[in-house]
Amino acid sequence: MDKTVILSVGGDNRMVYACEELSRVWKVYSYASCGKSGDTIILSDLKAMNEKANILLLPIMRDGGFYVPSAQGDIPFDSLIGCLKNNALVLGGRMTGAVCDYFKSKGFEVCDYYSCEELVIKNCVPTAEGALFIAMQELIIDICDTKVLITGYGRVAKCCAKVFSALGSKVSIAARNTARLAEAAVNGYDPVRLNMLDKEIENYNIVINTVPAVIFGEKQLEKLDSKAVLIDLASADGGADKQAVERLGKRYIHALAIPGKYAPGSSGKIIADTVRNIITERRENDDL
Repeated sequence: MDKTVILSVGGDNRMVYACEELSRVWKVYSYASCGKSGDTIILSDLKAMNEKANILLLPIMRDGGFYVPSAQGDIPFDSLIGCLKNNALVLGGRMTGAVCDYFKSKGFEVCDYYSCEELVIKNCVPTAEGALFIAMQELIIDICDTKVLITGYGRVAKCCAKVFSALGSKVSIAARNTARLAEAAVNGYDPVRLNMLDKEIENYNIVINTVPAVIFGEKQLEKLDSKAVLIDLASADGGADKQAVERLGKRYIHALAIPGKYAPGSSGKIIADTVRNIITERRENDDL
C-alpha cells in the first residue's frame, strides 16, 4: 500500500461505499459521512485528522453545494484547506466553475470525475434499473403488458430501452434526430418524431424522459392517460411543465440522483473506480 491519503467530505450513501472501495488500496478519512463501511476512518472533527491528505474527495454536487447529514450543518470549503497538502488533488462531481476556481486559487489541481466518460456510461445501468423500479411501484399492471415511450436516444435512453424491452414492454423512441430514430428502429424499437408527442403520448402506459429541456407542455400532458406515469430522468428542471402537471393532475416523478437512491453500493463502486483511474493515470503521466 502506498502513502496516498484521501479525505472524503459529505455525500450520501454512495460516498460511504466509494470510501469502502478506496480504503482497500489507500488510507481514507471520511468527514460528515452517512456511515462507515470497510476500513474508512470516520472523523467527528477535522482537527482529529493527524496528517494531511493528498486527495480531497467531494461528492456529486447540486447547485454548487453538496449533501451532508443534517446534524453536521454546512461545511465551508475554507475549513478543508488546512487538511490538504500543498499539491493536493481535489476531486468532485458536477463542480461549478466557482467551486473549481476557488480550489485552483488556493493552488490545488482540480478534476471533475463526473465528466469522465467511464462514470457516465456505467451510471446508465443503475439509472435504468431505478426507472424500472419506479414504474413497477407506480403501475397496477405487469411491465410486460406495458407500452413505453422514451424521449431521447442517448446513453440513458438506450439503457432504459434495453431494460424495459427485456421484460416484454413494447418500446418506442421519440427523438428529433432522424439518424437516432433510424438507429432505434434498427435496434427493434418503434421510432416516433418528437414533434408528434401530443398525438402519440396517449398510447403509452409509461413515458420516460431523458431530454434536458421542456418538451412536455400542456398540449402533450393533457393527452397523457390518467393511469400512465411520466418518469423524468433529465437533470436540472427536467422536461415537463411542472405547473401544467399539477394543474392537470398527472402522475409525474422527477427522478433525480437515481443511482444514489436505488443502488448506492454499485454507484459508489463506480465513483471509486473512476477516482482510482484518475489518480493512477496522473501518476503514470508524471512518470513519463
